[in-house]
Amino acid sequence: MKTILWVLSMVYGLPSFPAWKTLTEDELESRWLLLRSIEWINWPLFISQSVVPPLLWFYEWQPVVVAVIVITILWRLAIATRCVSVKLVELGPLFVGLKFLICPIMALLIWWQGDRVGAVVALLWPVAVLLLELSLNNCGLVVAAFARQNVLRAELEAVQKRLAARSESSWVLNYVKALGYTRRTPSPDEVLKEEREKAKEYPFGKESPNLPQWQLDELTRHRRLRQRSSQSADPGEIIWTRTSKGAAVTELDGYWADVAVTEEKKFALAAYSKDSGREVITWFDYETEQQAMHAAVDFMRDGKDPRARMPEKQPKKFEAKDWSRLSPEEMEREAQETIRNARQKL
Repeated sequence: MKTILWVLSMVYGLPSFPAWKTLTEDELESRWLLLRSIEWINWPLFISQSVVPPLLWFYEWQPVVVAVIVITILWRLAIATRCVSVKLVELGPLFVGLKFLICPIMALLIWWQGDRVGAVVALLWPVAVLLLELSLNNCGLVVAAFARQNVLRAELEAVQKRLAARSESSWVLNYVKALGYTRRTPSPDEVLKEEREKAKEYPFGKESPNLPQWQLDELTRHRRLRQRSSQSADPGEIIWTRTSKGAAVTELDGYWADVAVTEEKKFALAAYSKDSGREVITWFDYETEQQAMHAAVDFMRDGKDPRARMPEKQPKKFEAKDWSRLSPEEMEREAQETIRNARQKL
């Protein structure tokens, strides 16, 4: 058993066995998706680590290297982001692992054949693969600069999305999960409950020193304006202040929240934990600022989820058929993106 776990850790780039207990199933799957996606994007170059050394026995190294580079570029342009195979991405690391035997053996044979340069290339080809991948990625950065979009990130996300849709057929993930060594992924309600317990440690006027600097600045500004407007106000009293950009800010118990105008001229809220600085909840498409403020206060004081009070009208940016297909998680991500855009507009 320990041997199998060691092989999985070494070959597939997963954490060593004891570290699995500190990961949730989602965290382990995210790591698997990232590593397999990186390999798939440069698949011909990746598997060439065990293929090129034997080819150098029959051919000169120059045409072999050029052929691998050309095939890899064509792969990235035409195939990598359009289709994926879970079986191939899981067989790949096992096959590439043979390089530790193939490279030195072929280097020795090619050296005896009299081709000193070819022998060195065969021995150091795995290192050359890393340098070639770096060069191809740098070319992608140049293309991204002209295209004004992150081409490499889009490429990686496209592959990850396709692999994620097929991850249930991964024998590696299924085997590790079946062992029961990973922690269960907590539900959103459990995460929110844990955040609320931690937030109780920071009542009004206090916050974790580990908050992002911009959040510390917002809280300091809010408290200064609050004191100026009402010096005798009770800490539990809700007082909203305005930022220089027009957003409304308040603080209650272990949270602080802001309300801003969206691109659709509606109002959106975001509540943050004063313990971790995490954006605990976001929601948008409120007709009035007062509605968003009340929803923020209800969440901070009583834990009421703003999603349960979704306005009847749907956001203009979605068609009705598109909105119906969104999961709650996707709806929350869209809300976060809308709020970020609103802040940039201010």
